[in-house]
Amino acid sequence: DGSSNESFTTDATFTTTDTTPPVITSVQVTNITVTGATITWTTNENATSNVDYGTVAGPPYQSTSTNATPKTSHSIALTGLAENTVYHYRVRSVDPSANSTATTDATFKTLDITAPVISAVQATNITHNSARNTWTTNEASDSVAEYGPTVAYGSSTSSATAVTSHIIDLTGLASDATFHFRVRSKDASNNQANSGDATFKTTKPPPPSISNIQVTNITQTGARVTWTTDSSSDSSVDHGPTVAYGSTSTSAALVTSHLIVLSGLSQGTTYHFRVRSRDAFAQETVSSDRTFSTLADTTAPANVTGFTATPAGEQITLTWANPADPDFRGVKILRKTNTFPTGSTDGTVVYDDSGTSKIDTGLTNGITYFYAAFAHDDVPNYA
Repeated sequence: DGSSNESFTTDATFTTTDTTPPVITSVQVTNITVTGATITWTTNENATSNVDYGTVAGPPYQSTSTNATPKTSHSIALTGLAENTVYHYRVRSVDPSANSTATTDATFKTLDITAPVISAVQATNITHNSARNTWTTNEASDSVAEYGPTVAYGSSTSSATAVTSHIIDLTGLASDATFHFRVRSKDASNNQANSGDATFKTTKPPPPSISNIQVTNITQTGARVTWTTDSSSDSSVDHGPTVAYGSTSTSAALVTSHLIVLSGLSQGTTYHFRVRSRDAFAQETVSSDRTFSTLADTTAPANVTGFTATPAGEQITLTWANPADPDFRGVKILRKTNTFPTGSTDGTVVYDDSGTSKIDTGLTNGITYFYAAFAHDDVPNYA
């Protein structure tokens, strides 16, 4: 007052208004299982814990899990989730002054522990050396086909591409053989499914195809017959003077380049022949009829030696020694009255056989007779 007397009130307080929302950091999704997950985060002040979540992006979200206790370290366990499902979520925190903050949309996926379902397993496009395995799965997964002659399989072909319609081509298979097989598929979570055992049988290959038939090295008594086939097979040549053949030469070796040597043939003869090849599956291919001719013998044996003529009355005794040639078949003796015969057709035939003497009778005394002897083979070639 005017006399400088001063008066004071008792102490009092006031509080400023809080308008700043919490700061959210370190958001993590942990402990993900088939049906659950835990979401954790921190705030710079005490605040509530809220997780909005669902299978589609929000807001709004389909579900919310809440813990109303204010804290700075937050943890919300989500349960009852679906397996192998992508979930969208955000976290929210509200401080005591009702200041709220939320993160942007994020996702996590629950675990997948279910193997693919395999169906419609088939073996198709079967040939003599290949086959195709096909099947379907209810989710994208890789493709493996195991195969072999027994349920131990032993071979496999695979594709790492994740698909639902699976195709595996098997190649290099044995012909006319039964194969066991099963298929396998593994999804992105390494869940694997195996089919049951099944079988298929490859076909026989096509019969051998015969080509390039040739006859070479033809002699008076033999020839070489060659041909090729596109698959391993045996070798047979039917041959003879007519299309009835009558003789066969064979080789059991399974080859693609074939050779049969014919021997013991008759000289100067036309032979009919055909070739045959049978593969390991008893499939035979027969060529058409063909012919070749053996060489004729143009060489005569050596002539007789010691040829003598001894007259006695109205006859003359002829004697000689035959040659040792293996193809000698006889001696032809001709007679003339004016000069010696010059060839096998020049004169009167006195004798034609394989002996060593001949008595020529019915002759006329006082006439000079001229004789010539011609050794020959069975062609005949005359010396």
